[in-house]
Amino acid sequence: MGRTRVGVLASGRGTDFQSLVDARKRADLDVDLAVLVCNVPGAPVLERAKAANVPAVVVDHRPFGKDREGFEREVVRVLRDKQVGLVVFAGFMRLVSASFIREFPNRIINIHPSLLPAFPGAHAQRDAIAAGVKVSGCTIHHLAESGPGP
Repeated sequence: MGRTRVGVLASGRGTDFQSLVDARKRADLDVDLAVLVCNVPGAPVLERAKAANVPAVVVDHRPFGKDREGFEREVVRVLRDKQVGLVVFAGFMRLVSASFIREFPNRIINIHPSLLPAFPGAHAQRDAIAAGVKVSGCTIHHLAESGPGP
């Protein structure tokens, strides 16, 4: 059986994506980074993918307007075309529907920059600093239709 083919979804700078690239380079992560899907044209993560020789596809969410399912169908098409077995949300700043999650049951991992359930949302690190917490970290969890999985 071959290595797991991973599709990474990201929206911004790509520091989580870079961590995956670096772990693969050190042989700490034995996967194929099959594709980076980015929803923001020109995002810095695209340059990181190019430097790492990871194919990158931009699926801009804006032309889809309120048609979230249309956007998601296009992302799923890209992931299926690349024969992805695992999807990693690495700074992906879009909420997805239950139908997207059903496309990859128990095969979507989200990297969130706080110790959930504290500080959910897009500004977790800023919110943690503002709250004056003494301990912070990240949560990596499976996505399930009802929220974070087991």
